[in-house]
Amino acid sequence: MLCLLGPLGMICLFIQINTIFASNAEDEVKRVFGSVDEEGNPIPEGDWECKEGGAHIGGTFFYQFLKWQTRYSRNSLETSRHFLYGLWEPKVMLDLADMLTRCPISTLHIALNSVLAVDTDYGTETARGFWTNILSMFDKVKARPEVDEMMKDELATDTIRTYPLLLDLEQQHCYGVNLKIFVYDFPDLTQAPLSCAHGQWGTEVLFHKFLSQATCRTKDPEEADFFFVPSYSTCMFVTKHLENDADATRVIFNPLIEELNKYPYFSRKDGMDHIFLFADGQGPRIWGGYDLVRANSIFLQVESMCPSWELSTDRYTGRIPCSSRWKDIIIPGHTDFHAYISCESTACKLQTGIF
Repeated sequence: MLCLLGPLGMICLFIQINTIFASNAEDEVKRVFGSVDEEGNPIPEGDWECKEGGAHIGGTFFYQFLKWQTRYSRNSLETSRHFLYGLWEPKVMLDLADMLTRCPISTLHIALNSVLAVDTDYGTETARGFWTNILSMFDKVKARPEVDEMMKDELATDTIRTYPLLLDLEQQHCYGVNLKIFVYDFPDLTQAPLSCAHGQWGTEVLFHKFLSQATCRTKDPEEADFFFVPSYSTCMFVTKHLENDADATRVIFNPLIEELNKYPYFSRKDGMDHIFLFADGQGPRIWGGYDLVRANSIFLQVESMCPSWELSTDRYTGRIPCSSRWKDIIIPGHTDFHAYISCESTACKLQTGIF
């Protein structure tokens, strides 16, 4: 059950979901947070938010939780599920008014930590509603000094800065470009954007979400200069535990071709105005088997050399060329937002003269 705060009060969406996290989340919370501080010492005396506890959660949890939260980048689906099914739904949500009044920082963080699981398990539309309700909670308590500080400082460098983009809530600008780009809608191949936006394959999601909300996007394919073909293929390869090219072809690439063939636009110019994006070297290598796509379509890819997987044509380096210099574009690999912020503010800052 997922409940959201709406203009008419509490709206509950009863959605069946097969998960083990609701039953063992409390044990996991105890394992992660414990009842001691970082050095293994008993929780000290003093004041901290929610010291008296709330929503049937002991006060020592909140002491350890708020210290732990400063190091958590909201990038673990398993952890997010523990927050959603072990804390938010069965406890915090049921006592939300009191928790938001007495423990606003902890309440907001528990909700924010749950967004990733909501998007993955309930879908992006539900995640948008959940995110909107979190913003409403912020609005109710934003006059509190501690919440104002949280919004201005901590959250400015938080992974949640990417959520409006990933949830299709933030218009993007094309900086004066007059091109018109049509973005295909392939929901079966673009699921769980918040989860897939982490790690190496995040580029697949970011480009798709940027173009989906860009001012240069057109919904009329007849006036399009280019067609963007979205697919979270690398993420699917990993999360669906695909083991080889045959699996990827069956689960990802054949269905992608079938979707494209439902429209007349790909064949109209032999795919020359279609753009594909690959977040690793396996995608363009597998696509090499589709001669028409390989020969004509534009590839955005992070690697120009792809693993050969012991092909007889390459017995020495373990790599083969997989890009065309006259039409494909090599793009930077993806860096998670929290890693970028950490790098920017610490030892990773570029120094003049390095390059």
